[in-house]
Amino acid sequence: MASVNKCYPVKKHIFHPGTGDVPYPNGTKVIFHLRAEALPLDCDLAKTTFPPSPELQCDLIDDSRQWKQPVELLLGKQFKLEILEESVKNMKTGELSAFFIDKKLLATYPVVSQTLRKALSKNPPPAEKESGHRCCGMGVKEGLGHADLDALVVQPRHMKFTVELLSAELPGSYEKQYWEMSEGERLASVPVLREQGNALYKQGQHQQAALKYKEALGRLENLMLREKPGDEDWQQLNAMKLPLLLNYSQCELLNKEYYSVVEHCTTVLQYQPDNVKALFRRGKAYVELCEASAARADLTRCSELDPPSAASCNRLLGKLASDQKKYNERDKKVYGALFTSSGQHKDQAKDSGAGDHRKESDSEKEYIF
Repeated sequence: MASVNKCYPVKKHIFHPGTGDVPYPNGTKVIFHLRAEALPLDCDLAKTTFPPSPELQCDLIDDSRQWKQPVELLLGKQFKLEILEESVKNMKTGELSAFFIDKKLLATYPVVSQTLRKALSKNPPPAEKESGHRCCGMGVKEGLGHADLDALVVQPRHMKFTVELLSAELPGSYEKQYWEMSEGERLASVPVLREQGNALYKQGQHQQAALKYKEALGRLENLMLREKPGDEDWQQLNAMKLPLLLNYSQCELLNKEYYSVVEHCTTVLQYQPDNVKALFRRGKAYVELCEASAARADLTRCSELDPPSAASCNRLLGKLASDQKKYNERDKKVYGALFTSSGQHKDQAKDSGAGDHRKESDSEKEYIF
């Protein structure tokens, strides 16, 4: 039994030793299983030993093995439960240990547990049950949506954490998630995502390519929100955004998401009115949507700006004319059948309107037409 840190009233017991060097530097991604148990209210932590006495009845609070996945933590990113981060930071990969931790260090655990359950539980509670919950000093107004966590807020308890460290990935050995990146890293990730999208597109994986382009666009738009529209930095980011919009539009065109194509090509044309790719792709989308006048305007302008594209534009205009003819013939048949049906109802009304009902038949005829 040992203390993790002399400054912390924590007892540790190693069930199975791990391998590797500790402690890990900030930026290390650790993945671990966590079992959290609340000790009895009258438990004297100083007298608690390993193995625990059979009389020591703990209440299970959390067990990550019952969740969708283990807990993932990035060291040095201001995790709300500092003592747990410090404990894991000093564990070796593959190690299985238990920690007895004083309740004075666990004031934030209920809120941390609520966050973990919401993110990792197989059956998270409905959002409305947690709405309106907010921290107020060291307490929580209106509860956390979990009776066991609310009880810990009202009456804190010493706890036992059993942790199995599955892996520890040092900084630079893994691909960072967006929220883990600095602003410079986020900007540098955009061309990487674009190249990944290009590679997927060449392989014919258009939906997967669209996801890469969409992610890159999201990162750019997030960075643009920090700049004043029209300023030099904003314009540089927008210049990176427009080619991505065109690539994304091409994927959406192949995925038959025509309204999306119109929306994003229109954005490009707001800044580059004579962009041939945007005109052609939007014109093609308009053809598929049977927006005849808009399609003709885009494709005509495209062929004027880029004569080699005239043949493709003319083929699309021919398709538009053919489709319109089919729709007109179909509508003619539909309306013809409708009026034929109305005429039949008129004849039936005449036949059934003899004698005293003749005036009623006349008024019905007038109402129908």
